[in-house]
Amino acid sequence: MNLKCYEWLAAKPKEQWSRCGFRTLCKSDIFVNNHCEVFNASIKKIRHLPIVTMLRHIHSAVMRRIQKRKQEADTWVGKFCPNSLAKANKKAITCQVTWSGRPRFLVQTSAGGFEIVVDLFEKTCHCRKWQLSGVPCFHAVACMNSRRMDLTEGLHDCYSIEMFKKVYSHIVEPINGKEFWTKTPYTQPLPPNVKPTTGRPKMKRSRKNDAPTPTPAPDSNKLKRQKTSLRCGNCKEWGHNRRGCKAKRNVGSESQAEAETQARDEAEAGQNNEVNEENVGGQSTTTEFAPGASQPTDDLHDSQGGVFEPPPARQSPSTCGVVPKAWQKKQKVVTTRAEILRARSTRERKINKRYQD
Repeated sequence: MNLKCYEWLAAKPKEQWSRCGFRTLCKSDIFVNNHCEVFNASIKKIRHLPIVTMLRHIHSAVMRRIQKRKQEADTWVGKFCPNSLAKANKKAITCQVTWSGRPRFLVQTSAGGFEIVVDLFEKTCHCRKWQLSGVPCFHAVACMNSRRMDLTEGLHDCYSIEMFKKVYSHIVEPINGKEFWTKTPYTQPLPPNVKPTTGRPKMKRSRKNDAPTPTPAPDSNKLKRQKTSLRCGNCKEWGHNRRGCKAKRNVGSESQAEAETQARDEAEAGQNNEVNEENVGGQSTTTEFAPGASQPTDDLHDSQGGVFEPPPARQSPSTCGVVPKAWQKKQKVVTTRAEILRARSTRERKINKRYQD
């Protein structure tokens, strides 16, 4: 505990910071500024507007809220508001009640083992929550349940439906638009001279003067990521993780290159087999050669010059190994049987003519 904070708090009267010193005249269980935060959140979208325009929006919002509450109260049945006892029954089951024979009870709580005195006639409890809020605390609820009493008997009159209607009995009158306002002979006020700043205007308030939020205690079972080395789950090396592993990339590229090479070789072998089958099944022309001249080879791949085989078609990256027809049409790799025979006969005529000369 900070000694300076204790001295600063002890110097102030208890009526300003301690629940035991609060007055019981106002019945409310909220002792924080949440109402201000709710109002600030409601005008968040209109806060940047001019003052007159912003007040017009606030006027319309208040008018709608009052009318909505009045219509809601007209549908309620009974003496008290339906949400007044929403928090009364909580924790009452954990109390042990001892009756003294008069309106006073001794309540023992299981949490902590505290003993508190409750007076149902005076509507008081030693925890002071009943006196401050006007709603029976769970100690008083336990006492009333032991005597089978109605919980609404412990509520203050401020939670009655009649009082609720009195609060919203007034009406906020509507106002005409600025086009119908009465013009005065005075000089019309001008807006202040505001120097525009660079960048987008800030819509949120500055929180640098707010109370610092307490940082949670570090967990001894968890290791921080800061100042630690990463270890790859693929290559088991330090300094990187599995996502950025270079060895995995190299293995993937090598396997892809091997698959492409294998697919290309298979495509070439298939095309060669088709050409050989067509040459064997077709009619070939016989030619007499000069003595001592070398015989031309039947295989188109082993000959010099002549028709060259077109480049193999690019294989599809799909797992099925199907070559798209659009790609074959674009590369123009289709060769007919007539073109192969015509090129073969032309090559043989040239070779024979060269040896005859």
